[in-house]
Amino acid sequence: MLLPQPAVAVGAVIGWQFVEMLLGFAFGIGDYLPIGLITTVAHLGGVVALPVAFGLLFLYAAGAVGLALLVAGRRDLT
Repeated sequence: MLLPQPAVAVGAVIGWQFVEMLLGFAFGIGDYLPIGLITTVAHLGGVVALPVAFGLLFLYAAGAVGLALLVAGRRDLT
């Protein structure tokens, strides 16, 4: 809903993974960004407490939905 073309959306996800990796290395916050939290929730070796990981993922999802609603409100989706 945020991006009209699927190819652009896939490119944005790959780009976000790259940016998240750089932010994680630069500031040491990789465990608290979405991909690090998914690692924790999937029990693949994350270091964040499970309730905190679920809470932060919920906040990230709520932010994405809010952004999608903002973008969709400005577009004619018909």
